[in-house]
Amino acid sequence: MFNRRNKLIVVVIAVVLIAIAVVAAVVLVNDTNNKKAIGIEIVTAPVDLEYYKYDTLDLTGLSVKLRKNNAQYDEMIDVSRLTVTGFDSTVVTERQTVTVSYEGFTATFAVKIEELPAPKPAVVGLKLEMDEGYELKTEYKVGEALDLSHMYLVVTYSDGTTARISVTLDHVSGFDSRRPATEQRIKVSYGGLFTKYYVNIVE
Repeated sequence: MFNRRNKLIVVVIAVVLIAIAVVAAVVLVNDTNNKKAIGIEIVTAPVDLEYYKYDTLDLTGLSVKLRKNNAQYDEMIDVSRLTVTGFDSTVVTERQTVTVSYEGFTATFAVKIEELPAPKPAVVGLKLEMDEGYELKTEYKVGEALDLSHMYLVVTYSDGTTARISVTLDHVSGFDSRRPATEQRIKVSYGGLFTKYYVNIVE
């Protein structure tokens, strides 16, 4: 009787252990399956998606995640671990596909490559000019403000074009009406060049 009971206990324990092992195996398989990688996904594209010809690719702002069977196990990938191909800024195009790769998986984003902008022409000449019917004011009283009304700069550019620009206080230096002065030089600057005229400050 005692032996039969012992044998029964042993059988029950064995069955329980086998059941535990089976459950553990199922859990392990499920866990492994849940964490299995199935692809990568671009969460946010780089900030800069428009480039000029010969620019260097800037991945600032790019974030990519490794997708798993169970989304709760998804994980972000360090951008330095990605392989990036397809960027070629020597070719002007409206849409160029850039591919990011990680552990055999790929994802893409598109960039635009534009022609280099034409250089701005340089300023090669300046000339002061007044509106028709107005004369350049060259005499001021002490304490009087500088009068720039109807005053213009005729700007000549290296490509042969010209422009007529209103003179503002931002262009002018050298004026000081706090005390009398003779032949005070007023400097008018624009585009790296300057022209000048002289005023008198009287009591």
